[in-house]
Amino acid sequence: AEVKANDAEKAQGFLVFSKSITTLIKPDYAPTAEDRCAALNAEDCRGQYGPVSFSIFALQKGEFTVSVTDLTGPNGAKIPSKNFDIRAVRYIKATAKKGKENVTEVIPVLLESFDKRSVAEKRLQQFWITYYVPKDAAAGTYQGEVQISSGEKRLALPLKLNAFTFDLSAAGVNLYI
Repeated sequence: AEVKANDAEKAQGFLVFSKSITTLIKPDYAPTAEDRCAALNAEDCRGQYGPVSFSIFALQKGEFTVSVTDLTGPNGAKIPSKNFDIRAVRYIKATAKKGKENVTEVIPVLLESFDKRSVAEKRLQQFWITYYVPKDAAAGTYQGEVQISSGEKRLALPLKLNAFTFDLSAAGVNLYI
């Protein structure tokens, strides 16, 4: 399917979209107008880790960098940028037997560290951000930005994180998977 970009996205050379973190996004996915996101939102308890994910669809080839600013919350409280680990999703070709046939698919398998990520024209790259809300964070809404750049093109995507007013109890036993 053809991706329809608006004038601002065409000038920028890429568009940003987001789907549920449980949605499998393959590198040939064509984002729809409903997929576009103007901001990222998360909510969690203090002392917890959580995920935020978004993807870039390159309208032209680019070298992308992604960073997160400090988030500022109630009474100037901060969640520092060091509490955000940004990874790029790595895909591989995998062959599996389905019925009597071998089927080859490109699937996500790894979240890898990166400085710059090259994205080919008309392809996408999914990014995964794992955040940590400090145990001593004030409850409330924190705001900052995910900064995306490719060459001279820059996009500041608002990021809002709500730290709940309650904390999770520690598990009474050690749980392992």
